[in-house]
Amino acid sequence: MTLRFIPQATLDGWVEQGRVDPLADKIVDLQSQAEYPVREAVRFVKVESGVDEVGWMNKVKALADIKAQGGEHCQTAVILGDTVYEVVAGWIAEDREAPAAAAKPATKKFEGKNQEADLLAKLLLDKLS
Repeated sequence: MTLRFIPQATLDGWVEQGRVDPLADKIVDLQSQAEYPVREAVRFVKVESGVDEVGWMNKVKALADIKAQGGEHCQTAVILGDTVYEVVAGWIAEDREAPAAAAKPATKKFEGKNQEADLLAKLLLDKLS
């Protein structure tokens, strides 16, 4: 099983295109009917103020984990003590077929700033195309 981060904006686009159906705890690929369990999460992109003492920068964390560690999520920010982070809202999806997908030759190339997001986009585009 591999965990992937799906930004909310990406998910919204897929919904508008009629590619997926987001349910409470999973996303359903409408073409293949594959189901991907999901948890609400954020990706940490910038320290707005304070110091990243817990090492959350450039990480993805489930909201439940953030709350358990004393963090507070509000829109595009997470506050932990005196530190304020800018975050991208989204979902952690479980890909139970990742080893088979990884064996396929790459059909699309992505060149962005975030390698994890690029890999997730490639995986989902391959599955949803």
